[in-house]
Amino acid sequence: MHKKIDMTRGLLVWILLAGVLSTIGVSVFSVIYTNSVQKQAEHRSEKARELADYRWCSLLETVDVPGQVNQIKDPVQRQRAQLYYARLHQLRVELRCVTK
Repeated sequence: MHKKIDMTRGLLVWILLAGVLSTIGVSVFSVIYTNSVQKQAEHRSEKARELADYRWCSLLETVDVPGQVNQIKDPVQRQRAQLYYARLHQLRVELRCVTK
């Protein structure tokens, strides 16, 4: 009878150990998988953002014509136009439509 109790305790220890180790294994796998999926999602959203930014390039290229500033006679309007074109060009650089 004493041997049967020892086997039961030994089996119980192995079952508990297996349960604890499997829980830890599943937890580690879940963390690794979640990180992997999150990186993939970030990569996809970055690509989508780049594509959306690039779509603006043709429009910004059409309106970014700073040579017309010199034709403006009013100094206030000329200064405003220069600021407008400087900011427009900076936006094109930020969107990587052109280099500086």
